[in-house]
Amino acid sequence: MEANYAPFNWSQTSVTDNAIEISNSPGEYANGYDLQIAVHLAEELDLELEIVKLEWDGLPPALESGMIDAIIAGMTPTPERKEQLDFSNSYYTSDLVLVVNSNSELATAQTLEDFAGMRVTDLILVILIRRLRWGYVKVLLLSKRLMKHYQPFQKVNELS
Repeated sequence: MEANYAPFNWSQTSVTDNAIEISNSPGEYANGYDLQIAVHLAEELDLELEIVKLEWDGLPPALESGMIDAIIAGMTPTPERKEQLDFSNSYYTSDLVLVVNSNSELATAQTLEDFAGMRVTDLILVILIRRLRWGYVKVLLLSKRLMKHYQPFQKVNELS
């Protein structure tokens, strides 16, 4: 588990709210939706749950090497990953979304074409943007795949 992608999985320094200790990071505890799925699976299979924190890119090699037994994360089963890993049925499905200010001219947008020419960003900068005043944010989320069709987001300070 990456333990770095709230609300799906994250790390914290206390054992509150059903968090479980991360075995390779003393004093750090994992929590989130993915963790609760892991807890449920371990209980159903009568297995002891051990949470190992790894960087995202390190998850598939750790599984292949036997360092970990499963990846419990929102990993999309791309054709390339399917060649390398076996995937279970999905326990969560998401849609691509655009988040706009409710007072924006884009609040009634219906198609991607309605966003042509707008500055956009993806999830990587959402944490920074959340700290800005909402009234200045036109579009918060757009997948990287779709971003190439629109004017790239250049500077966070352009929004303030």
